[in-house]
Amino acid sequence: MKMADTIKSLDSERCLLGAMLADPDQIDQLVADGLQATDFWAPLHRRAWQALVALRLGSEPVDEVTLWQALQASAPTRDEHLRDLASWSAMGGAIPAHASKHAQTIMQLARLRDLRFAALQVAEGCEAPGADPVKLGARLTQQLDTTAPPSSTLQGMHSIMQSVFVEIEERSKREAPAGIKTGFAELDGFIGALEATRLYVLAARPGMGKTAMMLQLCLTAALKGPVYIASLEMTGKGLGERALALEARVDAGLIREPWRLSQTHWSAILQASARLAKLPLHIDDASNVTPAELASRVRAFARKHGQPALVAVDYLQRLSAPDTGTANRAERVGAGSWACKAIAKDHHCPVLLLSQLNRECENRRDKHPKMSDLKESGDIEQDADVVLALYREGYYEADADQTLAEVLVLKNRHGSMGTANARWIGAQTRFADVGFGYE
Repeated sequence: MKMADTIKSLDSERCLLGAMLADPDQIDQLVADGLQATDFWAPLHRRAWQALVALRLGSEPVDEVTLWQALQASAPTRDEHLRDLASWSAMGGAIPAHASKHAQTIMQLARLRDLRFAALQVAEGCEAPGADPVKLGARLTQQLDTTAPPSSTLQGMHSIMQSVFVEIEERSKREAPAGIKTGFAELDGFIGALEATRLYVLAARPGMGKTAMMLQLCLTAALKGPVYIASLEMTGKGLGERALALEARVDAGLIREPWRLSQTHWSAILQASARLAKLPLHIDDASNVTPAELASRVRAFARKHGQPALVAVDYLQRLSAPDTGTANRAERVGAGSWACKAIAKDHHCPVLLLSQLNRECENRRDKHPKMSDLKESGDIEQDADVVLALYREGYYEADADQTLAEVLVLKNRHGSMGTANARWIGAQTRFADVGFGYE
């Protein structure tokens, strides 16, 4: 007997089908619980489940006769199958009250078969020439996720109201919004704080400072808990140098040319380096990461380091997605934004997603970004809870004040929109709150 043949229970399948024939109302609940045709081992049982669901959907009578007719209409069915069908209702375990237990057994065995098949595929892949352990690991992780037991998403209003009032009471005890303050007073006045389950999109033209802003927010978040940065463009070392200049308040050019550092600079850098080394901030600089692989990497990070305080992705258009031949570039970028929103919900943390703006803003007299300037996908606007855009007049005009910066709140699902002022300190590649000057 093959090992896979033992990962099944034909009696459970027959008893479940018999229970549905005895009480067709069970079909609705089993569909809601996530039972699928592919969960059944026997081909006849798969077809029977599909036929029962179709009969129920069409408000047709559900019994042995109508089921047999439906099976015959869909494909030729042998006479021995009729005898098998007739025995289902007579089985001792074909009791409607036991339907959910039988369904649970069937789904668990189906997941075990899927896991075994996935493991065999990965094992074979490991022996193939040029095998990529990262891709094979991501494939196995994805399969593990799909075989996880489905969780109930249905909630009654009574339980929802209880949760709502508990949250309101907790908020009333705080003097400020829960979440991670950005450190920019005017911006916090619009969005409150970076809150769990929400997707924050930070958009700008290249060189405007979005990576610098992301890094500042990540350093602030790391004071509260683990932070994961998916740096799809810059290396971890490159971001580390930026963080050091930012934290030490030292000209970033001096970091790249250390022979020009004074003793005071060295002292500031050493102290900043010691502070940064203690932060639970982790940079993943893998390239060519798909949305599914990003989700897997964040899950692995959470298992090792705990629930993230913040997840940051730099940047959306670098987040690749497999070209299936049916989705255009905009749709694939949209898949990336939705994956980031799912990460925020699944890990109960804020996600900061950087995005490029297209060149349309540079063709206008007023170059302030608009929502329509988001590059390649309208899904970004739909998925995001908050959309922020950076603008510096000095980026375009040499004679303008190079320190003036604006953070435009283009979308705010939970608050107001407007423009928050900040200061740009180009030498240190960082922003400062207008209320605190350059310190």
